Amino acid sequence: MGFIRWIAGFVITVAAAVFAVLNRHDVTVFWNPVADDSLTVPVYLVVLGFTALGFFLGAAAVWMNMGRLRSERRKQKKEIKALNRQVASAEAVSLSKPVSSPAHGEANLPVLSVHAE
Repeated sequence: MGFIRWIAGFVITVAAAVFAVLNRHDVTVFWNPVADDSLTVPVYLVVLGFTALGFFLGAAAVWMNMGRLRSERRKQKKEIKALNRQVASAEAVSLSKPVSSPAHGEANLPVLSVHAE
């Protein structure tokens, strides 16, 4: 899985580099609709900048939506630790008690009942 991720990352990086080399002409970006403020930048900066902005906004949205899952996972880890401590203490108690044998004449066997038809 890691190998496929490296290949996909390499392909995307090469595609971005080729795009940047082929689109070096300048574009004028008007960012203020009220005033006549403009910015002249290469087209690849605009495209790659908005792509990066979209990536970070998407990552932030996923991180915020997964908050409940992270909280539940922390609770589960605490519960697992508490249960492991209980099991360890129960095992320690059961190992410290001597094994008692059944009293004389008592059998420690299951009782089987036979039904005659």
